[in-house]
Amino acid sequence: MEFAHPPAQRPDADASLDLLLDGLVEAAAAEPMLLVRDEFTLADIVDAGFASTDGRSNGLSGLVHHVTGGHPYRAMQLADAA
Repeated sequence: MEFAHPPAQRPDADASLDLLLDGLVEAAAAEPMLLVRDEFTLADIVDAGFASTDGRSNGLSGLVHHVTGGHPYRAMQLADAA
């Protein structure tokens, strides 16, 4: 799978997730593995960061997602900078 394309040209997210999970199950059948899944959303992280300084995020996480196009690493960098 390749995600280095503009959002309109990226593969369907649900189909990509299905392919990823199928691949993980196939690999796990051949070799034991540990899967770590992040339970936190960008909004939770941004809101908690502002709450820890007695601030309010006022929907900033939605703007971060929009500006970064949903790119996970860039979104975390921008959220951290905010």
